[in-house]
Amino acid sequence: MDDDDEWCLPVASAVSQPPVASAVSQPPSLPRGNSAAALESPCEKGCLTQEEFCRLKLKWEGKLFIDPSQTSLGTWLSGRTQNGRFLVFCSVCARLKDSKDGRSRSTAWATGFQPTVRSFHLTHVQRHSSTCKVHKQAVKDYLKALGLQSEGPEDESCFLNREQFHAAVQKTWDGCRKGHSFRSLADDDVGSKSRAGRLVEVMGCACLAEEQEFLRDSDVLALYQDVRAGMLCIRYSAVSLDSQLCRHGVLGICHNAGTKSLDLVEAMDKVIGSFCTLDCDSGDMDHELRQHICEHAEFLQADGASDEQLTMRFAEQDLLTNVRLLDRDPTHAARRLLRNAWRADPYLESVLDQYITSPESMTALIQYSADLKHLFEVAVLSDDNAPFSVRNLGWAAHRFDSMTRPLSRFIVLFDSIWACGIDVWNKRKGTRPGERAHSFLSESSAESLLQLAMLADGSAETLDLVRFFDRETFDSASVAETLTQFKHRLDTLFVQREVLQCPGHTTHIIALLRAKEKTAVLKHGVLKVLGGPDSIPLDLIDRCIARMCNWVKLVYARIAAEFPNHDLVNSMSVFNLGDSLEAAEQTGNYADTMKKARQESLLRLSQAFGVAVDGPNQQELFRQYMNLRRNALHLLRTGKAASNAEAWRLARSKLKDKRLSHHPTHLIDVVLCRYQCLNGFTTSGVEQSFSTFVRTLGDYRMHMQPSLQEHLLRVVLAAESCMSKGFKAICEQIWTLRFHEFRKPIKDRFRREPSASSNAKTETSWQNQRRSALRAAAASSSVRAEEDVLQDAAGVGRHFWQPGHNEEMKVLENLAKDARLEAYARNHLLQTEIGDDGEALCQDLQARQSKRKKQEDEHRRAFEKMRRLAKRPAMVVDASVYLHLGNAQHALDDMASAMTRQNFTLSEESEVLSSDYHVVARLDAAPVQARLAAALCGTALCNMMYITSSGKDGTCIANKRALSTQRRIWISEPFLLEKPAEADLLLQAISINGSNWRVVPEQTWLHHALNGGPMKFLALVSTEEKESDYKDIRNAMTFDSFLSWIGDIDAVRCAHGAANR
Repeated sequence: MDDDDEWCLPVASAVSQPPVASAVSQPPSLPRGNSAAALESPCEKGCLTQEEFCRLKLKWEGKLFIDPSQTSLGTWLSGRTQNGRFLVFCSVCARLKDSKDGRSRSTAWATGFQPTVRSFHLTHVQRHSSTCKVHKQAVKDYLKALGLQSEGPEDESCFLNREQFHAAVQKTWDGCRKGHSFRSLADDDVGSKSRAGRLVEVMGCACLAEEQEFLRDSDVLALYQDVRAGMLCIRYSAVSLDSQLCRHGVLGICHNAGTKSLDLVEAMDKVIGSFCTLDCDSGDMDHELRQHICEHAEFLQADGASDEQLTMRFAEQDLLTNVRLLDRDPTHAARRLLRNAWRADPYLESVLDQYITSPESMTALIQYSADLKHLFEVAVLSDDNAPFSVRNLGWAAHRFDSMTRPLSRFIVLFDSIWACGIDVWNKRKGTRPGERAHSFLSESSAESLLQLAMLADGSAETLDLVRFFDRETFDSASVAETLTQFKHRLDTLFVQREVLQCPGHTTHIIALLRAKEKTAVLKHGVLKVLGGPDSIPLDLIDRCIARMCNWVKLVYARIAAEFPNHDLVNSMSVFNLGDSLEAAEQTGNYADTMKKARQESLLRLSQAFGVAVDGPNQQELFRQYMNLRRNALHLLRTGKAASNAEAWRLARSKLKDKRLSHHPTHLIDVVLCRYQCLNGFTTSGVEQSFSTFVRTLGDYRMHMQPSLQEHLLRVVLAAESCMSKGFKAICEQIWTLRFHEFRKPIKDRFRREPSASSNAKTETSWQNQRRSALRAAAASSSVRAEEDVLQDAAGVGRHFWQPGHNEEMKVLENLAKDARLEAYARNHLLQTEIGDDGEALCQDLQARQSKRKKQEDEHRRAFEKMRRLAKRPAMVVDASVYLHLGNAQHALDDMASAMTRQNFTLSEESEVLSSDYHVVARLDAAPVQARLAAALCGTALCNMMYITSSGKDGTCIANKRALSTQRRIWISEPFLLEKPAEADLLLQAISINGSNWRVVPEQTWLHHALNGGPMKFLALVSTEEKESDYKDIRNAMTFDSFLSWIGDIDAVRCAHGAANR
């Protein structure tokens, strides 16, 4: 090794001058010492040369100072040649190589290393000075030896202060909620993508901590869940009785939740347990919080599928102790207003299939072909009369509700679709697309198009109802009014025939068809003419409207079944402060009617929620309600509250601030708290969470750990108000506990911001015009009684009523009956609604409960069987063992050791049938005695390794007990002579207690065998008898066939790896 003076730092007396230059600080043409030899000997291929190092050092010197505040000390980057190799090292770290603690000896920068040209970059070199603790300590020691002190504190250069950390949290929060990846978040403020992931983890834990604290103080919870692709997601809404504040959030997700209802209940338990786990502390579960959630979850909701409803019933029985309502999702129910009722009419279904839903339809042809989609786009742009331009028809069968958009676009842009169909037919003759376009051109008719336009108008109105429910912010007090207005608009459109006057799809297609004739030349020169001034006669319009009136009738019936008056959510209309109701109260006897309806709703809610309303308390409840209502109405009308829920909450807070003796609210508080909790009570939030989950992660990020996925989902779905100073303080605390200081990034990062794109809203404008015209037409007439609407609709559509309509009405009647029984079982029906039907309801309820009990028991048995099949066999202890090993001394020694550890007992010759395990040398060559005893008595064959390892290793084949099945057997005399030992063992087994086998005489067996009796009657015969006398009788068996037939393997008790386990 060369002299240290060539590369070590100067002594303390040379402070005023820069450090003594190393060998490489001289020009390359003037090498010193061993450097000359290095120049003459070639370096290894790809390694950094001295000339290249000198060039880079001069270039980087201003960025690699020992102390940036004292540039006169120079750079710490040095190099030297040793043994023919050029080494790079840190002169500051190398100074400590002879220190007593020897801290620098293990670092490559202290002893020197030979870098490659490719790896020697400024960012890599800077990492040593910015992250290496040994280097920082060496700089401190060196400055101390010189009597100097760094003017810039280290924390400012390496770590972020509180404001910078909060800015990084805010930036990561905003980026995640916009869908940015961790890689795109990496910049100078946040750092690397790994650090962005850690920030997301910290923010997710902070969100979880806030949610845990809120649920701990809440008094009422509502849970709604759904499963997609094996993933269970549960959301919640929680309200505190004191504050009346409602919060929605994600309770958790569970991957691989299973498909059985009991699997989902266990997954629910796991989600609740995971939510109650204190991640930030010891990782222990907060059992008090878990019990609090299980006791205060009063409302459960899932979609209407039978397995989902069964899951909720099991959850009520096994997990949640105070459930008051099991509800079906209203958004799915609103969607069923369309398709279920349309399927009841064959003509409506055929029209939809012809134009929209069929794979052979023109809609599918345009949607799923890139070339034809371009033709359609060109046709739309070429049509001067098109109200708006689109690139496709928007058909996606997998979406939650995608019927309205293709229906609307097909009608509004029909001229463009017709022109596109002609182009496809002319350019693709002889191909499948050409034939499909020809079918569209030839089968199109004015009646089917007019019917499709009316379906589009009805679908658009139903979509507005779906969108009302499809958000977690809908007001449950407005549900009844929204349904009433929806039915009134359908009445206005079809029963009162305003669909022919209101601007919409129907008027648009009538104008298109009457404006001009549309022609097309089909096969064999046939001319197709569609439309014309007289193409839509009055009788055609009457037929189409009659079919829609039948649909309206089914819609009314389904609303009555899915949203009955006794439903708790419908009863929340008592808290509706809408201006329309208040204005209606001033006319006629409406005030008395509304007062009675409110009293009934309040009585139902108080009865369902356990409020004592007997006698004076009933009047007190209504008095508290009216007192609170006047204040809430004033707040809403003056603009101090933005919604019903906020008005009621502020009014209650206002009264709470006054003397409670003058304004008690203890009775109405119980009902009001449930009202706040049921706002936004829909699984649509769960569906949107799934969509957000997929959109946020994507396929390329599915490898992310499930815990980090859940943290990311919490951040993305959290309310914007969560980001506060308190939240950032919690994040800072969690980061300090987990990752210590927050360092600055090492290198600069650049990211191009995505360009903003403007979306045209011409289609939305057209829909808004249609919607506004219909609202104005509906507002010009009063809401008619439901009986009058149904009577008029039945009169118009009676000639087009189909058997499918009757079947749908029966389904809806059963659904309404089930809903009434459920309300009766949960004490949601008033006595006036029960009337004289109490006894009948009680009997129906008992019958339904008995049916459900049978269904639930069958499901539990199937689940237990499945679980038992997948269960690992228990440890082999306290068992009796029979050895079929002869006189193998080593086996006896192993068995003696196992008997001491596991409390085995060895069976004697007479106990072969009562032994639990038959130990054999090889299972494929087991003795006949062992196989017969195991098959008859349901015991196991195993090897010695399985016994000595307590079932952890080795092989074990267990059998089901053949003696448990009833059998009648005859044993022939020749068989007794041919197989005396086996026959004796069989007779012993038949005679033991618990055997269901009996020996019968030959005549009894022969009578059943010749008459084709079941396999309950068996015979054991010799081989000669089987070949001569009983060849065609399957009940007669030889010993080998008998042994194979009764051997039924029990996969549950077999060792893993055996019997397909």
